[in-house]
Amino acid sequence: MGRELRRKEAKRNGTNVKEINNNKSNANYWLSELRFIPLPGVRNFINYKLIKLTRMGAEIEVFVSSELEKINTSGFDEEEYNQLSTILGVILDNMIDSVEYIEKKLISINIYTEKNRIHAEFVNSFSNEVDLSRINEVGYTTKGEQHGVGLSLVEKITKMNKRFECTPEIIENADIKGKTFV
Repeated sequence: MGRELRRKEAKRNGTNVKEINNNKSNANYWLSELRFIPLPGVRNFINYKLIKLTRMGAEIEVFVSSELEKINTSGFDEEEYNQLSTILGVILDNMIDSVEYIEKKLISINIYTEKNRIHAEFVNSFSNEVDLSRINEVGYTTKGEQHGVGLSLVEKITKMNKRFECTPEIIENADIKGKTFV
């Protein structure tokens, strides 16, 4: 759904997906996409992580639907904002860790609205085998010692607060060659 929306929106704005993809390493491109995120702290946090990924040599694609500007975020209290920040921190840090030691560092972030809800897809290439049946277990990791807490924390948050949902999956993607994690 998100990729279809990206193509429609690019066409409406007088660009095309190929043009967008040619600019994906450009920080101005990200900022122009991230500007639609209605929470400035979230927007800046994602931008910070994208800069870190760029410095690592990652090829990055970002799409944020302009429809996000219409979403009312005034109902977010401080606790929910902290929960959202924790979820994003875990996911973005996992992306960074996953591409750190592989040659083809591919990242895709796609944020859009559907039925007045915000949906975010975070996709990255990776090399380790991942057991999805264990991915939310405390201590399960593909990264070695002193890891394996993040996704279990995300699961705990999503069980406590039904406004958030996280669905890890492994996909084969034509746009990002090889294994990806959503």
